[in-house]
Amino acid sequence: MLGSYGPDGLSLAVAREQLMKARKQVAEGVSPARLKAETIGFRKEQLRFGEWAEEWLEKFKMAESTRDARRFVFEHDLRRPFGSLLLHEITEQALRQLCDRIVARVAPAVAVHAREIVMLVFRCAAQRGERHSNPADGVPPASIAKFELRDRTLKPHEIRQSIVIWTELTNATWSEIDFADKV
Repeated sequence: MLGSYGPDGLSLAVAREQLMKARKQVAEGVSPARLKAETIGFRKEQLRFGEWAEEWLEKFKMAESTRDARRFVFEHDLRRPFGSLLLHEITEQALRQLCDRIVARVAPAVAVHAREIVMLVFRCAAQRGERHSNPADGVPPASIAKFELRDRTLKPHEIRQSIVIWTELTNATWSEIDFADKV
């Protein structure tokens, strides 16, 4: 079946065009019905962005602290808007809008990280044969946020606080840092 005819369906011209294409396929020994069923089956088998992201987070080589930080950004900023979408459904415009919303809540670095995660998940999928246009290619980090240097000097109490934090961190191990619980 090519589709339904009428105002909500195919026009007569499009229906004739599809019929000619189907006849040509039959003449070549290809079953249009089987081809359509395989295409539908392929679409059902495709992984969603959230599934690709989970695979990437589990298998991609990175430090555990980096993995925790990226998982945090994925869970808090990417899972809800993109998790259930197929890769081809995520557009450059959707990624740009998401990054703009993150920047609006005064988190430009998180927006840049979210964009990077999308880029890396698409690359992971491409390495496994799932090639789609990577929306992150059209959203360069510089278009998300511009980080400016600060010219102010630290006050004495800020220096003391920094020294205390630095001393604690120099004696810390990565296992003591937990990005998920912010500790």
